Amino acid sequence: LGIFKPSDKEMGEKILEAFKIAVSLAVAAIPEGLATVVTIVLAIGVEKMAKNNAIVKKLPAVETLGSTNVICSDKTGTLTQNKMTVVKLYLTELKDLKDLTENEKTMLLYFATCCDASINFEDGKEIRIGDPTELALLDANNLYGFESQLVRVLDLPFDSDRKLMTTVVELNGKYLAITKGAPDIVVSKSINNQDLLDKALEANYEMATNAIRVLALAIKWFDTLPDADMLEQNMEFIGLIGMIDPAREEVKDAIAVATQAGIKTVMITGDHVITAKAIAKQLGILHDGELAITSSELAKISDEELYRDIEKYRVYARVSPNDKVRIVSMWRQKGYIAAMTGDGVNDAPALKKADIGCAMGITGTDVSKEAADMILTDDNFTTIVEAVKQGRGIFSNIQKCVKYLLSSNIGEVITIFVALCLVLIPFFSKLDTPLSPIHLLWINLITDSLPAFGLGMEEPEEDVMNRKPRSAKESFFGLMGKIIVEGIIIGLLTLSAYIIGQFAFNDHAIGQTMAFLTLSSTQLFHAYNVKSDHSIFSKHTFDNKFLNMAFIIGFALQIFVIYCPGLNTAVFKFSPLEIAPLAISIGLALLIVVIMEISKLISRLRNK
Repeated sequence: LGIFKPSDKEMGEKILEAFKIAVSLAVAAIPEGLATVVTIVLAIGVEKMAKNNAIVKKLPAVETLGSTNVICSDKTGTLTQNKMTVVKLYLTELKDLKDLTENEKTMLLYFATCCDASINFEDGKEIRIGDPTELALLDANNLYGFESQLVRVLDLPFDSDRKLMTTVVELNGKYLAITKGAPDIVVSKSINNQDLLDKALEANYEMATNAIRVLALAIKWFDTLPDADMLEQNMEFIGLIGMIDPAREEVKDAIAVATQAGIKTVMITGDHVITAKAIAKQLGILHDGELAITSSELAKISDEELYRDIEKYRVYARVSPNDKVRIVSMWRQKGYIAAMTGDGVNDAPALKKADIGCAMGITGTDVSKEAADMILTDDNFTTIVEAVKQGRGIFSNIQKCVKYLLSSNIGEVITIFVALCLVLIPFFSKLDTPLSPIHLLWINLITDSLPAFGLGMEEPEEDVMNRKPRSAKESFFGLMGKIIVEGIIIGLLTLSAYIIGQFAFNDHAIGQTMAFLTLSSTQLFHAYNVKSDHSIFSKHTFDNKFLNMAFIIGFALQIFVIYCPGLNTAVFKFSPLEIAPLAISIGLALLIVVIMEISKLISRLRNK
């Protein structure tokens, strides 16, 4: 019937050619090095954070850190130095620790007795064990009080809900219960005359407004060893002791950096609300129009009210572990990415609830460290802010790697696919596959991967903390439009090189070689475009030695495979390029820099 029937040999060649084209498209479409690059970038970022006192336990937490926009921080040891020193006491009047009366020295002894801390000397070295607050009480008694000879026979340990601790000692044939704790709680359980208690509360207020932490002391006598439920009721109020825990000098600057970066800082503490407010104002946490709230006031607020007003509250005082969980949960419901610090066993639920739980490495318990996503080895708030900065930098680096690799692969797909479509046009019928699978594999695994690793080693940009936090709902692939456009540009430049090689030099091997050189060079140049949104002519363009080395090695390797005798023709089927095709290929590759510079300039003008 006059229908052409190809021979078996022709059919086999067509099938083989179609298979090679399919393989080329598959290789071009898959960024083989992406998974490896991203994993290594995360691992390097985690190692870098560890050197800066932040141990990240889970790799995905690095990404979350970059989008954190509220930090709920404990006060003692994190915002302050955790070096408590007794500076004031109140028995009948508020005074410094000098010229103490017998009764005042006795009060210091009672405070030191109602403690679980200890100070011992071994081989001439001082061994301090216990809570810094209690260690400060021991120091005060050792310096100004009486030597302790009281024997403890019963203890009621400190509890964060009661906010009290009671110790029973045997003294002169009777039993003395000594209770220390929060002044407002102790006063409410005391039976002294109201005038005396009111004066004590005034002294407490005066110290608290000067950022002095206050503890109260009360006693109760028994003829026989009492039951636990009899201890903390109807007590005799004795006095107050005030100690100061200086704020860390660097924390105020860190909070200012966090505020500039769009991150709210919230103080959560067990201290009196007045003390907490005074320190929060010193550090720049509490501003005009913002509020402080106590645990008892928080309990009276419904979840609906707290959800509505959560952004107004910057200080939470006298909090319980349940309060911390509620506060963190409400911030998260409001759409914030919340980081939470803690060190105790009771902090574990809140650390687990937060998007980023930060346990203290020095004072933290094993339970809190296990529940946390990150451990601060120096117990310092500044470390959290630095970790957020590094997290933003790491996330940005991963975005750069993804953008670079995907735009390169899209460029390869465009090159292969458009060339196949052009074959259907009579004028371009002599075109063949611009790049073979081995060319694409070489580019994907060698030329692409090395600069991608270099991009992953970028230090955070200087203005990274001037930007607002990334939205939790923002897609990682939000730059997909730019990636596609850049991929199309890379593909068209590569295809142009191949067409010039085919028609101007009338040689398929030269066309493929020019396409290979243009594609690989374009990607190497494009790495510097992706490095920053700033101009490539910035002074920081070449400050990444890893990227510079990757560029040099990548360029040297592609020249090597093009000009190495035997390897070029036998393995890659290349034709060594003379000056003209070499110059054309490099010139086309450099166009990606010109195009991206114009694009960046337009973006800057639009932003202005």
